Amino acid sequence: MGVLYCFLHNPTRNGGIFFLTFQYIPMANEDSLLHKQRHSLAHIMVQAQQRLLDPELILGVGPAIDNGFYHDFLWSDKADQELIKTEESIMKTTIKEMQKIVKENQDFVYLEMPAKDAQEMLKLLGQPYTLELCNDLIV
Repeated sequence: MGVLYCFLHNPTRNGGIFFLTFQYIPMANEDSLLHKQRHSLAHIMVQAQQRLLDPELILGVGPAIDNGFYHDFLWSDKADQELIKTEESIMKTTIKEMQKIVKENQDFVYLEMPAKDAQEMLKLLGQPYTLELCNDLIV
C-alpha cells in the first residue's frame, strides 16, 4: 500500500503542476482518489504536450475513465510537426516528459472561482473549447 501522487495542471501557459499525496484507495467512483489521480495525470499529459510539441495547444475535455485517462486537444500550426509524425515517438517523448514533470515536484493547488471569472480566464488563455464547456455548465 504505497503512496500515490496526484497532480493537477494549472491551465495558465506559465502555470505549474499542483501536488498532493494520497494513500492508495481502489477506484469505485468519481470521488475515489484513484479517479482523482487519473484526472490529474491527464493534466500532466497536457503540460508535457505543451512543453514538447505546442505551447499554444487548444484543450478539449480530459476526464478520468475506468481504465485510465485521456485528454482531447488540438495542435496549433506551431506544433513540432517532425515529432508528431509517428504515434510511437509522441508516446515515448510524452511519457518521458511526464516523468520529468512529476520529478519537478511543482506546487499543487486546487482552484475554484466564480463562473464569470472562469469564463474570462479561459478567454484570456485562448481556450475556446474549454470555454464552450464552461458555458454549457452555466445555465
